[in-house]
Amino acid sequence: NRFYFFGLKQKAAIFVTLLIVISSSFLLYLSLNQLDEQFSFAKKNKKERITNDFNNLLTQSFWQLELIANQITITQAQTVDAQQSKSELNKVWEKIEYISDISAIHFYDNKHEEPLISFGEQHKRLFYLLAEKAMKNGQPENKVLCLERCQLVSSVPMIIKKSRQAIIITKPLSNLMISLSNLNNI
Repeated sequence: NRFYFFGLKQKAAIFVTLLIVISSSFLLYLSLNQLDEQFSFAKKNKKERITNDFNNLLTQSFWQLELIANQITITQAQTVDAQQSKSELNKVWEKIEYISDISAIHFYDNKHEEPLISFGEQHKRLFYLLAEKAMKNGQPENKVLCLERCQLVSSVPMIIKKSRQAIIITKPLSNLMISLSNLNNI
């Protein structure tokens, strides 16, 4: 039997090696934790930024719909009757649809459930309920509705020739999502 005895130099070398391994392991552990925290913070920060961008784009889109509704309302107030209004709107419908990416415009009054004037997609009962709510409250109603496809729907109350009416304007949500994707490089 041979017994090996380590000398002082070997013991010191083993001790220093163990210290280096332990301290390296501890530093690696700290680095991984810090990296994990930074990743979590970046992920949370990106999620908040995307949420804020979505809300801002949504607000901007509804504001645009309300602005278009107000412009159409001014034009409609200058016409003699619903037939002339429809004729005037028919002349510019394709341009409005193309430039503003509007998918539908419907006019309702407080006397009929059927739209007075209607262009584009129709969900008559649902749109009438939104128009009725806007006429009742006297302020715009904005919703994101997903039926066949998701749309931004704005119902803006108006008074034309002493008659309470509302205009419903819809716009595809997909364009807002494309803008959000471009804005955040997704």
